[in-house]
Amino acid sequence: MSMKLLTINIKNFCKKYKSKIVYNNFNLLIDNKKVNFLVSPNGIGKSTLIKAILNLISYKGLIITNLVSFAYCPEKVLLPEYLKVKDFLNLFDINETKKQDLLALFKVNENLYLKNLSKGMHQKVLLIQALAVDADGYFFDEPLNGLDKQSECVFIAEIKKLYNIGKMIIISSHYVERYNEINCNIIEL
Repeated sequence: MSMKLLTINIKNFCKKYKSKIVYNNFNLLIDNKKVNFLVSPNGIGKSTLIKAILNLISYKGLIITNLVSFAYCPEKVLLPEYLKVKDFLNLFDINETKKQDLLALFKVNENLYLKNLSKGMHQKVLLIQALAVDADGYFFDEPLNGLDKQSECVFIAEIKKLYNIGKMIIISSHYVERYNEINCNIIEL
């Protein structure tokens, strides 16, 4: 069975914050033939590029894609502390069976309040929120941040599943070596 080729074509991309130029006429073509990793030191623009692709920030240039739907796990987000895990996850259009499977795999109790979770547990909830969506493209910004080794393995196994069914995957990471089992396209920014 052949997979649909999914692409993101970035042309003459420009972005600056006040007087700091992050991108100036940057061009890049990304597809779903491999798992795409955005790699660079802090402050170079990995998160900025993801947010631009997702149309979460303003920019100049063109980003053309045939992706119809997206799932996104940001690097940092303040979760509403007054909600339980299950109530937070119910805010999203996610697959209930997949959600339950991921809660079990990541060993997350859905009846806990978000305010009582550790940094690693917060990260697991964000990953579950993104992984349980049925989307064309999956975007993860530093997804291993705060995870224990077992949870890293669960996440990597889920990425392999998405890749094997032809999904577009973009991961920003400082730790590409942790993904050595995956068919990687390293994009150095």
